[in-house]
Amino acid sequence: MIGLKVKKKRFSLLYLEENEVYIQDLTGSCTFFDFNTGQKRMEKGKIHLCSKSLIFEPNNWDASIYKFLFREMTMKPIRSLELFNKKHGDSSL
Repeated sequence: MIGLKVKKKRFSLLYLEENEVYIQDLTGSCTFFDFNTGQKRMEKGKIHLCSKSLIFEPNNWDASIYKFLFREMTMKPIRSLELFNKKHGDSSL
């Protein structure tokens, strides 16, 4: 018998806060900065957009799931393309 390789999910709606609404999931990546070493690392995975937070579920099973609450963000999340265009002076976005 040949089985299909099924990709398992680690995300659960139990991660949501009370009265939080799940909106959409997207495929993307998240860049993390290690303040101790000064190095950046990029993880690919799923970004779950919710009404009160962003939840990042890495494809790497050894990495943790991260939850970013909107109320604790000091600036809005930016796309890599926006950051690239700001550095190079292109404002066509």
